[in-house]
Amino acid sequence: MVDIPHNKRPTDMDYQDIIDPHVHFFALEKGNYQWLKSTQPPFWPDKHLIQKNVSDADLTLCSALRLNGVVHIEAGFDNEYPERELAYLNDTVKRVSHKAIAYLDITLEPTLFSEKIRQYQTHGNFVGIRDITEGEDAQRLHHSNVVKNLAFLAHEGLIFEAQFEIAQLATTQTLRAYCVALPNLKCVINHCGLVTPDTFASWQLALHILKGLDNLWVKISGFEMAQRQFNAKWVQTVTDALLQTINSEHLMFASNFPLCLLSQSYQQLWQLYSELTLPDHAWALMSYHNAQRLYQLA
Repeated sequence: MVDIPHNKRPTDMDYQDIIDPHVHFFALEKGNYQWLKSTQPPFWPDKHLIQKNVSDADLTLCSALRLNGVVHIEAGFDNEYPERELAYLNDTVKRVSHKAIAYLDITLEPTLFSEKIRQYQTHGNFVGIRDITEGEDAQRLHHSNVVKNLAFLAHEGLIFEAQFEIAQLATTQTLRAYCVALPNLKCVINHCGLVTPDTFASWQLALHILKGLDNLWVKISGFEMAQRQFNAKWVQTVTDALLQTINSEHLMFASNFPLCLLSQSYQQLWQLYSELTLPDHAWALMSYHNAQRLYQLA
């Protein structure tokens, strides 16, 4: 990695390594990907834009930024046997260093949960799990098995990626309780906690609930999920609110590739991030160092 001062942004005269901690690669002929099919929800009119094979070869950036590593987040390759996705990634991701987050039902009976984790751990790229609990599914985070399963993840040094609307304050309180009870648990909030302009006030309250947790991180990503035509001003507003409550060492810029293509190119998104107004030192932390440390990328 080229050593660029922390308060300096990449220019045409130099470059900076970045790590993207939230990407999805699709191999449509190998996986199931039920959610990507036109006959299955979500019924997005622009879903055709992402119904294609995508790989690390499609992650192209300008000369001022160099992609040094990625974290692949489970993409519904095979939710019955998620270890198949881990094997596929090990076989195909060759151009860039990578780690992988696999799917696993957080409410599973704990013995079965731990058995599945042991299977996943035979794959060297595996670093944690995600179980999406958006909308009404957020109630699943209150299930009696969750604390036992998160305790096992914590014991194994693994990551739990939480994806739900943190503006659901009761569920956010529950997540905080897990993080406090399990200080070795590494918990990551995906996509800024799915904030929207309509939920911004409640979302800010949620950030104060999560404030001060040393074992919680937030990814700045996924803006296209709520607003296809989001702009830099909205990203700046959300980022400012995060920086006011969550330490910059616990924030990470990420792309959600290829879903970011529903709004703009991969290069355009990272250019937007690089042009945000940030405190000194924050860019290098949020674009590289935090993800490198958390996901143990070489």
